[in-house]
Amino acid sequence: MAPTWTTVVAALVLSAAHGGRGGRKLLLMARERDSDAAACSQRHVYLDLGSNWANTLRLYEHLAPRNRRSRAWEVYSFEASPLIQPYVNDFCAWLNGEREREPLLCLPRSGSTPHLRSYAAVLGCRQLATGNDARDEGPLRRMRACMFKRFDKNLRALAPDPALNSSALVAARLAVAQRPLGCGAKRSRFVFIPAAVGGEDGWMLLDSPPQALIRGGSMSETSVSLTVRNEYEQTSAWYKKEDYLYRVRTTDVASWIFKMFKPADYVVIKMDVEGGEFGMMPKLLRLAGGLGLVDRLAMQCHKNKAEGRSCKQLLASIGRAAKKVGFREVDESSYDGMDSHSRPPNRTVAGAWARACGVQSFMDS
Repeated sequence: MAPTWTTVVAALVLSAAHGGRGGRKLLLMARERDSDAAACSQRHVYLDLGSNWANTLRLYEHLAPRNRRSRAWEVYSFEASPLIQPYVNDFCAWLNGEREREPLLCLPRSGSTPHLRSYAAVLGCRQLATGNDARDEGPLRRMRACMFKRFDKNLRALAPDPALNSSALVAARLAVAQRPLGCGAKRSRFVFIPAAVGGEDGWMLLDSPPQALIRGGSMSETSVSLTVRNEYEQTSAWYKKEDYLYRVRTTDVASWIFKMFKPADYVVIKMDVEGGEFGMMPKLLRLAGGLGLVDRLAMQCHKNKAEGRSCKQLLASIGRAAKKVGFREVDESSYDGMDSHSRPPNRTVAGAWARACGVQSFMDS
């Protein structure tokens, strides 16, 4: 018998300010089915679209219902930045048991200024982010400048891994989805795809300043504002825009989802792809039953007037399609942009981490 879906309303949309990028919106949607969560034949799939520093690789543990979290999951991780890809590749290998130790990252595993501020608290920079007016960007700029200086050597050392710049590798890893985990699988499987998310297979010019990678992420070459770029130039004398422009692969993720997964599968998507949602989501909506393949969706929408990106229009179209397949509201607290394994360290752990990386911490300030 076909699964039945709850019928109540579509989505919860929250606004969040994001300096220099024209704002972004967070869309959280879910639907429940009456099928047996323990059914052996049902695949549990998590798509981490925009993995950043692997800090959302295990977010399915929070987005999925409790009765599904203990299952072995198939995790497919996508990251566009060539400077982040080597770390995520190694991190997935560690989660798969292919490395003995977790890879050491001598940078904050942060994906936004609020996340960076949490690290700043244990590295002697947070006091610079205080101010009387919450709308004043000055204190946050001072905090970021302090953190950029703390990690100047490590930011400058970031470099792509040529071995990951391979169309054959991307194709091979996408094809892993043709091999579902068996019924007896006890361990989740993590597959890293070094490519950008888009509406078609192809190429894009990616602007990936190292500083942006610990306060947000990479964007298309036209999306980085002059104000933000000036901030990087003022804090890092070595930074030049032309040194960090990369031609990267884009993947037609919507068609891949449609081809690889079935309505009987349980699919969770987290998407934070700095505008790539405007290519992927309309494509998924156009495919017959495309959104019906998704059970939970946590998506950040990044508008950009210069590129004609309107979150209002995109979210409205998703909302209309969502009503047809029974999505319901999800509380804001169920998604804060980082999994529980990736929280900023406490002072004791941070001190040891800073010393291992040769970074000045609060203990040395």
